[in-house]
Amino acid sequence: MRTGLGVAAFVAASAAACSLVTDLGGLAAGSDASVGDAAQGDGAPPGDALPDVPLPDACAGAYACAAAAPTGWSGPFALYDGNPSNAPTGCPTLAAVNVVTGYVGVDGGAATCGACTGCSVTFTAPMIGYGGDGGVCPTQPTCDASVASGTCVDVTQACPGPALEIRSPSFSCNAAAPNPTVPPVTYDEQAVGCAAQQIVPIDCPAGNVCVPTPSPPFAPQLCVAMSGDVACPGAPYSVKHLFETHIDDTRGCGACPCTTQNAGSTWSEYGSTTCSGFASGLNPVNNGCIYPSDTHSMSFKGTATGTCTATGPSSATGSVTATTPYTVCCQP
Repeated sequence: MRTGLGVAAFVAASAAACSLVTDLGGLAAGSDASVGDAAQGDGAPPGDALPDVPLPDACAGAYACAAAAPTGWSGPFALYDGNPSNAPTGCPTLAAVNVVTGYVGVDGGAATCGACTGCSVTFTAPMIGYGGDGGVCPTQPTCDASVASGTCVDVTQACPGPALEIRSPSFSCNAAAPNPTVPPVTYDEQAVGCAAQQIVPIDCPAGNVCVPTPSPPFAPQLCVAMSGDVACPGAPYSVKHLFETHIDDTRGCGACPCTTQNAGSTWSEYGSTTCSGFASGLNPVNNGCIYPSDTHSMSFKGTATGTCTATGPSSATGSVTATTPYTVCCQP
Protein backbone atom coordinates (compact mmCIF):
# COMPACT_ATOMS: atom_id res chain seq x y z
CA MET A 1 0.00 0.00 0.00
CA ARG A 2 0.98 3.30 -0.59
CA THR A 3 0.26 6.63 1.49
CA GLY A 4 1.17 10.24 1.13
CA LEU A 5 0.97 13.65 2.85
CA GLY A 6 1.09 16.79 0.74
CA VAL A 7 2.24 20.41 1.22
CA ALA A 8 -0.33 23.14 0.74
CA ALA A 9 -0.03 25.53 -2.12
CA PHE A 10 0.90 28.74 -0.30
CA VAL A 11 1.42 32.25 -1.66
CA ALA A 12 3.86 34.64 0.04
CA ALA A 13 2.84 38.19 0.84
CA SER A 14 4.94 41.13 -0.31
CA ALA A 15 5.09 44.60 1.17
CA ALA A 16 5.90 46.33 -2.10
CA ALA A 17 2.77 48.51 -1.79
CA CYS A 18 0.61 49.37 1.20
CA SER A 19 -2.52 48.43 -0.72
CA LEU A 20 -1.42 44.81 -1.23
CA VAL A 21 -3.65 42.07 0.22
CA THR A 22 -2.71 38.39 -0.19
CA ASP A 23 -5.75 36.08 0.04
CA LEU A 24 -5.03 32.50 1.14
CA GLY A 25 -8.63 31.56 1.88
CA GLY A 26 -9.02 28.78 -0.67
CA LEU A 27 -5.66 27.08 -0.16
CA ALA A 28 -5.33 24.06 2.14
CA ALA A 29 -2.99 21.11 2.52
CA GLY A 30 -3.55 17.88 0.65
CA SER A 31 -3.25 14.70 2.73
CA ASP A 32 -3.98 11.00 2.87
CA ALA A 33 -6.44 9.85 5.53
CA SER A 34 -4.52 6.63 6.03
CA VAL A 35 -1.65 8.55 7.64
CA GLY A 36 -3.30 11.69 9.04
CA ASP A 37 -5.16 14.77 7.91
CA ALA A 38 -4.17 18.38 8.37
CA ALA A 39 -7.24 20.15 9.67
CA GLN A 40 -8.25 23.73 8.95
CA GLY A 41 -9.54 26.21 11.47
CA ASP A 42 -10.41 25.18 15.03
CA GLY A 43 -10.10 21.49 14.28
CA ALA A 44 -12.44 21.57 11.28
CA PRO A 45 -12.02 18.56 8.96
CA PRO A 46 -10.06 19.12 5.73
CA GLY A 47 -12.28 20.38 2.94
CA ASP A 48 -14.56 22.38 5.28
CA ALA A 49 -14.94 26.08 4.57
CA LEU A 50 -12.37 28.29 6.28
CA PRO A 51 -13.75 30.64 8.92
CA ASP A 52 -14.70 34.15 7.78
CA VAL A 53 -12.10 36.35 9.47
CA PRO A 54 -12.30 40.13 8.88
CA LEU A 55 -9.12 42.13 8.41
CA PRO A 56 -7.89 43.88 11.55
CA ASP A 57 -8.31 47.65 11.77
CA ALA A 58 -4.80 47.94 13.19
CA CYS A 59 -1.81 45.67 13.59
CA ALA A 60 -2.16 45.28 17.35
CA GLY A 61 -3.58 42.94 19.93
CA ALA A 62 -3.61 39.49 18.33
CA TYR A 63 -1.56 40.81 15.37
CA ALA A 64 2.01 42.05 14.98
CA CYS A 65 4.24 43.30 12.20
CA ALA A 66 6.87 40.91 10.85
CA ALA A 67 9.37 40.93 8.01
CA ALA A 68 7.76 39.93 4.73
CA ALA A 69 8.83 36.67 3.15
CA PRO A 70 11.77 37.07 0.73
CA THR A 71 11.08 36.57 -2.96
CA GLY A 72 10.31 32.90 -3.68
CA TRP A 73 9.52 32.08 -0.05
CA SER A 74 6.10 31.49 1.54
CA GLY A 75 5.05 33.14 4.78
CA PRO A 76 5.27 34.40 7.38
CA PHE A 77 3.38 31.75 9.37
CA ALA A 78 3.29 30.06 12.78
CA LEU A 79 4.98 26.69 13.24
CA TYR A 80 4.55 23.80 15.66
CA ASP A 81 7.52 21.42 15.62
CA GLY A 82 7.66 18.78 18.32
CA ASN A 83 6.18 15.65 19.85
CA PRO A 84 3.55 14.19 17.49
CA SER A 85 1.26 13.42 20.43
CA ASN A 86 1.07 17.15 21.22
CA ALA A 87 0.68 18.35 17.63
CA PRO A 88 -2.37 20.55 16.98
CA THR A 89 -5.19 18.84 15.12
CA GLY A 90 -6.29 22.06 13.48
CA CYS A 91 -5.19 25.59 12.73
CA PRO A 92 -6.45 28.49 14.86
CA THR A 93 -9.15 30.79 13.50
CA LEU A 94 -6.86 33.74 12.80
CA ALA A 95 -4.33 31.49 11.01
CA ALA A 96 -6.66 28.94 9.48
CA VAL A 97 -4.64 27.94 6.40
CA ASN A 98 -2.60 24.77 6.89
CA VAL A 99 0.67 25.61 5.15
CA VAL A 100 2.60 22.42 5.81
CA THR A 101 2.36 19.11 7.63
CA GLY A 102 5.81 17.54 7.83
CA TYR A 103 7.77 14.86 9.65
CA VAL A 104 11.20 14.06 11.03
CA GLY A 105 12.42 10.54 11.90
CA VAL A 106 9.76 8.55 10.06
CA ASP A 107 9.79 4.83 10.82
CA GLY A 108 7.61 1.73 10.52
CA GLY A 109 8.15 -1.92 11.36
CA ALA A 110 7.97 -4.78 8.86
CA ALA A 111 4.66 -6.34 7.92
CA THR A 112 3.58 -9.57 9.58
CA CYS A 113 2.44 -12.18 7.06
CA GLY A 114 0.07 -15.01 7.89
CA ALA A 115 -0.30 -18.47 6.38
CA CYS A 116 -0.58 -18.94 2.62
CA THR A 117 -4.05 -19.99 1.48
CA GLY A 118 -5.95 -20.85 -1.67
CA CYS A 119 -3.23 -22.82 -3.41
CA SER A 120 -4.28 -23.94 -6.90
CA VAL A 121 -2.74 -25.38 -10.08
CA THR A 122 -2.71 -23.25 -13.22
CA PHE A 123 -1.18 -23.61 -16.68
CA THR A 124 -0.30 -21.75 -19.84
CA ALA A 125 -0.27 -23.64 -23.14
CA PRO A 126 1.10 -22.58 -26.54
CA MET A 127 -1.67 -22.06 -29.12
CA ILE A 128 -0.61 -22.32 -32.76
CA GLY A 129 -2.73 -21.21 -35.71
CA TYR A 130 -2.48 -22.58 -39.25
CA GLY A 131 -3.69 -21.32 -42.58
CA GLY A 132 -4.34 -24.70 -44.20
CA ASP A 133 -7.00 -27.31 -43.57
CA GLY A 134 -7.34 -31.03 -43.78
CA GLY A 135 -7.13 -33.92 -41.38
CA VAL A 136 -4.05 -32.65 -39.55
CA CYS A 137 -2.57 -29.23 -38.80
CA PRO A 138 -0.16 -28.10 -41.54
CA THR A 139 3.50 -27.63 -40.80
CA GLN A 140 3.69 -23.84 -41.34
CA PRO A 141 1.96 -21.82 -38.55
CA THR A 142 0.41 -18.43 -39.27
CA CYS A 143 0.28 -17.22 -35.66
CA ASP A 144 1.74 -18.10 -32.28
CA ALA A 145 -0.22 -17.30 -29.12
CA SER A 146 -1.07 -18.95 -25.80
CA VAL A 147 -4.05 -19.94 -23.71
CA ALA A 148 -4.34 -19.99 -19.91
CA SER A 149 -6.27 -22.47 -17.81
CA GLY A 150 -9.89 -21.48 -17.29
CA THR A 151 -9.90 -19.14 -20.31
CA CYS A 152 -12.56 -19.55 -22.99
CA VAL A 153 -11.09 -19.51 -26.49
CA ASP A 154 -13.37 -18.48 -29.37
CA VAL A 155 -11.91 -20.55 -32.19
CA THR A 156 -13.21 -18.14 -34.83
CA GLN A 157 -11.25 -15.25 -33.26
CA ALA A 158 -8.23 -16.84 -31.57
CA CYS A 159 -5.87 -17.02 -34.58
CA PRO A 160 -6.12 -16.91 -38.37
CA GLY A 161 -7.58 -20.30 -39.13
CA PRO A 162 -8.99 -22.49 -40.05
CA ALA A 163 -6.93 -24.80 -37.81
CA LEU A 164 -5.59 -24.50 -34.26
CA GLU A 165 -3.26 -26.68 -32.24
CA ILE A 166 -2.80 -26.57 -28.47
CA ARG A 167 0.58 -27.84 -27.34
CA SER A 168 1.71 -29.22 -23.98
CA PRO A 169 0.95 -26.82 -21.10
CA SER A 170 3.46 -25.46 -18.61
CA PHE A 171 2.09 -25.93 -15.10
CA SER A 172 2.54 -23.73 -12.05
CA CYS A 173 0.85 -23.20 -8.73
CA ASN A 174 -0.69 -20.08 -7.35
CA ALA A 175 -1.18 -19.45 -3.64
CA ALA A 176 -2.82 -16.26 -2.45
CA ALA A 177 -0.49 -13.98 -0.50
CA PRO A 178 -1.89 -13.30 2.98
CA ASN A 179 -3.17 -9.88 3.93
CA PRO A 180 -0.36 -8.04 5.70
CA THR A 181 -0.61 -6.76 9.25
CA VAL A 182 1.47 -3.60 9.46
CA PRO A 183 2.36 -1.60 12.57
CA PRO A 184 1.51 2.10 12.51
CA VAL A 185 3.89 4.62 10.99
CA THR A 186 5.75 6.60 13.65
CA TYR A 187 7.87 9.74 13.57
CA ASP A 188 10.07 11.55 16.07
CA GLU A 189 8.77 15.02 15.25
CA GLN A 190 5.67 16.41 13.56
CA ALA A 191 5.44 19.89 12.11
CA VAL A 192 2.25 21.88 11.51
CA GLY A 193 2.41 25.30 9.90
CA CYS A 194 -0.57 27.70 9.91
CA ALA A 195 -0.99 31.05 8.19
CA ALA A 196 -3.59 33.78 8.01
CA GLN A 197 -5.94 33.75 5.04
CA GLN A 198 -4.92 37.33 4.25
CA ILE A 199 -1.49 38.81 4.94
CA VAL A 200 -1.52 42.62 4.81
CA PRO A 201 0.87 45.51 5.55
CA ILE A 202 -1.58 47.32 7.88
CA ASP A 203 0.21 49.85 10.12
CA CYS A 204 3.55 48.18 9.36
CA PRO A 205 6.80 49.80 8.20
CA ALA A 206 8.14 49.17 4.73
CA GLY A 207 9.21 45.57 4.19
CA ASN A 208 6.86 44.26 6.88
CA VAL A 209 3.41 42.67 6.91
CA CYS A 210 0.76 42.23 9.59
CA VAL A 211 0.25 38.64 10.70
CA PRO A 212 -1.42 36.89 13.66
CA THR A 213 0.80 36.51 16.71
CA PRO A 214 1.51 32.77 17.30
CA SER A 215 0.11 31.24 20.47
CA PRO A 216 0.79 27.82 22.08
CA PRO A 217 1.30 25.11 21.05
CA PHE A 218 2.87 27.08 18.17
CA ALA A 219 6.32 28.55 18.73
CA PRO A 220 6.45 32.37 19.16
CA GLN A 221 8.90 32.74 16.26
CA LEU A 222 7.42 33.26 12.78
CA CYS A 223 8.69 31.28 9.78
CA VAL A 224 8.93 31.24 5.99
CA ALA A 225 9.20 28.17 3.76
CA MET A 226 10.31 26.87 0.38
CA SER A 227 10.00 23.45 -1.27
CA GLY A 228 13.16 21.32 -1.31
CA ASP A 229 16.26 21.26 0.87
CA VAL A 230 17.60 24.79 0.53
CA ALA A 231 19.60 27.28 2.59
CA CYS A 232 17.73 29.83 4.66
CA PRO A 233 17.38 33.32 3.17
CA GLY A 234 19.10 34.99 6.13
CA ALA A 235 17.98 37.32 8.87
CA PRO A 236 15.45 37.46 10.29
CA TYR A 237 14.53 33.97 9.02
CA SER A 238 17.79 32.15 9.72
CA VAL A 239 16.98 29.05 11.82
CA LYS A 240 16.50 26.09 9.49
CA HIS A 241 14.09 23.18 9.94
CA LEU A 242 13.89 20.44 7.31
CA PHE A 243 10.80 18.24 7.09
CA GLU A 244 9.63 15.45 4.80
CA THR A 245 6.08 16.00 3.62
CA HIS A 246 5.21 12.68 1.96
CA ILE A 247 5.24 9.21 3.51
CA ASP A 248 5.50 6.25 1.13
CA ASP A 249 4.35 3.03 2.77
CA THR A 250 4.89 0.00 0.52
CA ARG A 251 4.85 -2.70 3.20
CA GLY A 252 3.13 -5.94 2.27
CA CYS A 253 3.52 -9.68 1.81
CA GLY A 254 5.28 -11.41 -1.07
CA ALA A 255 4.20 -14.38 -3.14
CA CYS A 256 3.75 -17.74 -1.46
CA PRO A 257 6.19 -20.50 -2.55
CA CYS A 258 4.45 -23.71 -3.57
CA THR A 259 4.78 -26.87 -5.66
CA THR A 260 2.39 -28.91 -7.84
CA GLN A 261 1.64 -32.64 -7.67
CA ASN A 262 0.11 -34.74 -10.46
CA ALA A 263 -0.55 -31.67 -12.62
CA GLY A 264 -2.60 -32.22 -15.75
CA SER A 265 -5.32 -30.70 -17.87
CA THR A 266 -8.79 -31.52 -19.13
CA TRP A 267 -10.44 -29.80 -22.08
CA SER A 268 -13.99 -29.23 -23.25
CA GLU A 269 -15.31 -28.04 -26.60
CA TYR A 270 -18.55 -26.19 -27.23
CA GLY A 271 -20.86 -25.58 -30.17
CA SER A 272 -21.13 -21.89 -29.18
CA THR A 273 -18.33 -19.33 -29.30
CA THR A 274 -18.72 -18.50 -25.56
CA CYS A 275 -17.99 -21.88 -23.94
CA SER A 276 -21.66 -22.28 -23.06
CA GLY A 277 -24.31 -24.86 -23.84
CA PHE A 278 -23.50 -28.45 -24.81
CA ALA A 279 -19.93 -29.50 -24.00
CA SER A 280 -17.98 -32.57 -25.01
CA GLY A 281 -14.53 -33.85 -24.18
CA LEU A 282 -11.58 -32.68 -26.24
CA ASN A 283 -7.92 -33.56 -26.39
CA PRO A 284 -6.28 -30.87 -28.51
CA VAL A 285 -2.84 -31.22 -26.94
CA ASN A 286 0.04 -32.28 -29.22
CA ASN A 287 -1.17 -32.49 -32.82
CA GLY A 288 -4.86 -32.31 -31.88
CA CYS A 289 -6.31 -29.92 -34.47
CA ILE A 290 -9.44 -27.83 -33.90
CA TYR A 291 -11.38 -26.58 -36.92
CA PRO A 292 -13.80 -23.62 -36.73
CA SER A 293 -15.71 -25.10 -39.65
CA ASP A 294 -16.71 -27.94 -37.34
CA THR A 295 -19.93 -26.72 -35.68
CA HIS A 296 -19.15 -28.88 -32.65
CA SER A 297 -15.89 -27.02 -32.05
CA MET A 298 -16.58 -23.27 -31.97
CA SER A 299 -14.91 -22.68 -28.60
CA PHE A 300 -12.96 -24.61 -25.99
CA LYS A 301 -11.60 -24.25 -22.47
CA GLY A 302 -8.94 -26.06 -20.47
CA THR A 303 -9.05 -26.79 -16.74
CA ALA A 304 -5.98 -27.57 -14.65
CA THR A 305 -5.98 -30.68 -12.51
CA GLY A 306 -3.74 -31.91 -9.72
CA THR A 307 -2.88 -30.53 -6.32
CA CYS A 308 -0.79 -27.66 -5.00
CA THR A 309 1.05 -27.41 -1.69
CA ALA A 310 2.55 -24.30 -0.11
CA THR A 311 6.20 -24.97 0.77
CA GLY A 312 6.84 -21.98 2.99
CA PRO A 313 5.44 -18.77 4.41
CA SER A 314 5.14 -15.49 2.60
CA SER A 315 7.92 -12.98 3.28
CA ALA A 316 7.42 -9.37 4.29
CA THR A 317 8.14 -6.85 1.54
CA GLY A 318 8.41 -3.08 1.23
CA SER A 319 9.26 -0.35 3.68
CA VAL A 320 8.28 3.06 4.97
CA THR A 321 10.18 6.02 3.52
CA ALA A 322 9.79 9.77 3.86
CA THR A 323 10.16 11.91 0.75
CA THR A 324 9.64 15.43 -0.62
CA PRO A 325 11.72 17.74 1.60
CA TYR A 326 10.37 21.12 2.66
CA THR A 327 12.57 23.81 4.20
CA VAL A 328 11.16 26.04 6.94
CA CYS A 329 13.28 28.92 8.22
CA CYS A 330 12.27 30.72 11.41
CA GLN A 331 13.21 33.71 13.48
CA PRO A 332 15.79 33.00 16.20
